[in-house]
Amino acid sequence: RRHTRCLSDWSSDVCSSDLAAGTMTYDNGSYEGGLKDGLPEGYGVFIFKSGNRYEGQFHNGVKEGRGRFNWTTGNWYDGDWKNDKRTGRGQFVWANGDRYQGEWLDNQSSGWGLQIWANGDRYEGEWLNDMAHGQGTKTTADGRSYTGTWNNGCLREGERWSTAGATREQCGF
Repeated sequence: RRHTRCLSDWSSDVCSSDLAAGTMTYDNGSYEGGLKDGLPEGYGVFIFKSGNRYEGQFHNGVKEGRGRFNWTTGNWYDGDWKNDKRTGRGQFVWANGDRYQGEWLDNQSSGWGLQIWANGDRYEGEWLNDMAHGQGTKTTADGRSYTGTWNNGCLREGERWSTAGATREQCGF
């Protein structure tokens, strides 16, 4: 199903622009916003059949530019998108109160970022593939601090150890 209207300011009924506004229905949901050649373009809103919702920029039918994605779980992401993936800078907030703000690559926290867990623990530093990786500091809610070079979410300094993005079992602790 498709309904479009001209986005230009022309007073005639003829639309000379190749960018239109309208609604489209797809197998996985519905879209309202800018359209070009039948694909989402520019600003729009896509509501998935699951109830998830994206509002922001599109290019050639995919999320591209700035936008916000809300999951029905209560999680949300607000930030940069490239080729339908969280890439660039943005903030992800989980329904449980955890949050990450920083750099993203291909839907994963990668680059410099700050993760604050609902329990008050925090990690600031380098990330790779959703895990602390590189230089960084984790500070627990009770004030203990772990600074150093993290490897796949794990830091071990002699008898001291900590995790950020990995489990104790994954780290071998």
